[in-house]
Amino acid sequence: MQCVTLQNPGLIDLRAIQFMGVNAKESDTAIGFFGTGMKYAIATVLRYGGKITLYRGLQKYEFTSRIEKIRGKSFGLIHMNDQPMAITTDLGKNWQMWMAMRELYSNMLDEGGKAYSSQVLPKENTTTIHVEGKAFFDEFLTREKIFLHERQPLVESEYFKVYEGESTHAYYRGIRVNKLNRPSVFTYSMITSTELSEDRIIANSYLFDHELVHFLVTECKDKELLYKVIGCATDTKYEYHIDFALGYSPSELFLDVVETLPKARVNRTAWRLWLLSKRGRDVPEYEETKLDPMDEQRLTKAKALLRATLCFDDSFVIRVAVDLGNNSQGEILGRAEKNQIWLSRRVFEQGTKQVASTLYEEWVHLKFGHPDRSYRMQSFLFDQIMTLAERLNGEAL
Repeated sequence: MQCVTLQNPGLIDLRAIQFMGVNAKESDTAIGFFGTGMKYAIATVLRYGGKITLYRGLQKYEFTSRIEKIRGKSFGLIHMNDQPMAITTDLGKNWQMWMAMRELYSNMLDEGGKAYSSQVLPKENTTTIHVEGKAFFDEFLTREKIFLHERQPLVESEYFKVYEGESTHAYYRGIRVNKLNRPSVFTYSMITSTELSEDRIIANSYLFDHELVHFLVTECKDKELLYKVIGCATDTKYEYHIDFALGYSPSELFLDVVETLPKARVNRTAWRLWLLSKRGRDVPEYEETKLDPMDEQRLTKAKALLRATLCFDDSFVIRVAVDLGNNSQGEILGRAEKNQIWLSRRVFEQGTKQVASTLYEEWVHLKFGHPDRSYRMQSFLFDQIMTLAERLNGEAL
């Protein structure tokens, strides 16, 4: 029988399992804090066909699911010692087994407990959890891919820890969270405090990229690491698509690395950051291009629409580049820099609506200073939507 045992000192309060939102972790650095994870983990283990049993001291509590129909649809209602709980196996339906293992193992770490790859007998004044099943057992055996605590970082600062070896995930305080869109050359763990969703992923995925850029551009002191990150020449890697030009002042080491690497290997945004530094201000930022008459017409229509409907004006010079590069989210369509709006040639291929939306976004950045994916930008855009609704309705709210 493949069984994992997790044992924590003390006796669990059963209400922490029976009620949603009950979180009584004493430490500010505790991994879990939603008061939902144990329930999610139980539902996931049962949904994947595993078995989970809890011992409060020597008192046994077995979790099972029974199929019942509600309004004609079948659900697996979860029971604890044959008593129905107010949850089903659909709870946390997007959770995979590694997430259930992450939750139970995190709780064990928070409580100062121990874990075993075998069935360990329960004992007095101890909370013991047995999880049976191959899927959970396999995740436990490869837990070093979920938890980095037993690994030594190559580099660490107050912002990030960087570990040897590629990964397909981002980490937060040593625990796997978001999935990366491409495998990374190194494994990155963010240290600075951030908001997690109930699925234990970083609520604003852009923040991870932004904080990593800040660390690499301004704080990283490891030259070899920067060589490998900035000089990642394959577009199949996460680092190739990092956008280094987010407004941070680069360190001398960062600039040295960019300068000494062959240009063909350098991340394009890192190269542009070097160009904007004192070492290359006389070099053009982008390769500028002219619009044909059809695209000139698209730009004229987009500007007219924005002037007629939103608080848009012609405050800034608009220039068109052959290419603005890529970041971790994909191709860059617009940039706001030095009181200029740059539009990629690519944006015109996507039609006038895309030209208008990209132009307006970059105009807002310059006019009001609202950064990408920020609360300030969100609030501004919602205010504009409501103002537009008032105009269409012909009456102030």
